[in-house]
Amino acid sequence: MSNTPTQSYHATTNVTCEEENHLQEFSDLMTARMADGKVKGYCEWQDPCKLTNQKLLALLFNAIKDSDWGSVGAYAMMAHQRGLKYSFNECFGGVIDTETVNKFLKEGTDAAKHH
Repeated sequence: MSNTPTQSYHATTNVTCEEENHLQEFSDLMTARMADGKVKGYCEWQDPCKLTNQKLLALLFNAIKDSDWGSVGAYAMMAHQRGLKYSFNECFGGVIDTETVNKFLKEGTDAAKHH
């Protein structure tokens, strides 16, 4: 019988019970952020036509700026699942500032909503 990824992870690391609790709390926070988004009508984030990579990175940038760590984790998970390899510079043409990011957010405010 093979180990599950979690079992393998714990077998090869020295994760303490306290660290495991922190990881679970953060996972719960990300899950709550995802659930809040679904209640608001946001879904289908896996589809880059409904939530562009630029919009996703703009949301991530704003979440970092606002210290919204649950959203940072959720957006980072989305980017990871997409295999997103763009940097902020590539995505925003070398300009990373609030004005540029807000432009992408405003242009795609409802892009991820499922109607």
